[in-house]
Amino acid sequence: MELNTIQQELLLNAYQKGAILYALIDFLALSVLASLLLRIRTGLESHSVRKSFSILTNSVCAMILLDLVCALLSKSSLRLMVPLPVHSLLKSCFFIAAAVTGYSTFLAMEILLKTQLSKENRLRIYSFSVCAIHIFLNATNIFHGLFFRYNEEEYYVYGPLYILEFSIPFFYILVSSIRAYFASLKDENYAELELYRLLTTVPILPIIFSIAQFLFDIPVLGIGLSLTILNLYLGVVQNSITSDPLTGLSNRRYLLQTIQKMMKSHDHEKALFVMMMDLNYFKQINDLYGHTAGDEALIRFSNILRVAVADLKKTIIARYGGDEFIICGELNTCEDIAMLRYTIEKLIEQDNAASSFPLSVSIGWENYNSAIHNVKQFIDLADQQLYFQKEKAHKEPSPYK
Repeated sequence: MELNTIQQELLLNAYQKGAILYALIDFLALSVLASLLLRIRTGLESHSVRKSFSILTNSVCAMILLDLVCALLSKSSLRLMVPLPVHSLLKSCFFIAAAVTGYSTFLAMEILLKTQLSKENRLRIYSFSVCAIHIFLNATNIFHGLFFRYNEEEYYVYGPLYILEFSIPFFYILVSSIRAYFASLKDENYAELELYRLLTTVPILPIIFSIAQFLFDIPVLGIGLSLTILNLYLGVVQNSITSDPLTGLSNRRYLLQTIQKMMKSHDHEKALFVMMMDLNYFKQINDLYGHTAGDEALIRFSNILRVAVADLKKTIIARYGGDEFIICGELNTCEDIAMLRYTIEKLIEQDNAASSFPLSVSIGWENYNSAIHNVKQFIDLADQQLYFQKEKAHKEPSPYK
């Protein structure tokens, strides 16, 4: 008798420790989501993006709270005090929250992908129908037990359709993830490549963490979902940043988006061009004068470009990456583009006369024509012209030796 009492006490202590660990991990996930919710409500993203992320974050919070309540009831002395219908109802609510989370993630991803579904309420209703049926069956599960039930010994037993509790939420997420993957392979989506690659990876953490929670009964699904939403939202915020922090020029992402828009709206009456520039011997500037001088060189050149295009309309200047810069705009003729190049070279000469070390630049450009089908191809052609100019420049003696 005493042995049975000791075993029961040890078992109770183990349950209590498990419940405490469960609560701590879930509260950690909830704190991450709470801070994210505050950031979403004050964010500068579009209304549809903020609304979809707010719904998604709230549904995950509800899911984690319900999971925590179910775990505390099953791992504590309250287990025998709470009626089985209440256990069943709470479990059904958890799976309903999981279904809403899956659909909310799907909808947020579709909005970021800018698909037709994100723009038409009719398509949203159609896509929600599977989730709605799943929610209804969960709400009535206490009567039919298709998903789960509790037996006479008050143990949780899987039903014949239990696998749908996880497969339907993940089905929604995987659909958008696969769409994002195939969209990332298309050259016309080159401007949104980083965002599409991020969307492709969305299912990875939830799948890994849900399998771990299912197999080992450790509460990591909430952490996995929290990290996924946080990573996705930070990616959206990063995608909305339009300027380079060092030079103040437009950044690569915004440049690509702008070129794409200019190509679509181009009326062929003017010469649409991409001019690509690369500072010569930039590595030698860093090696001889230090990285601070390298930053100074980038800032000096960006200021030169601002002066060069000051009187031009419909023109964007961007730092493309490293010591590469791009100007994209419309001019009346190809001769005007050549004159812009001449202006940049003369401004560099003037700047060098008043500076502690000289700058030199290679410049290549390409005019838009009907044979160019996307942004990537347009920039690649300009890059080829830049490469030829770069080869010529490096045949001349370096001014830094």
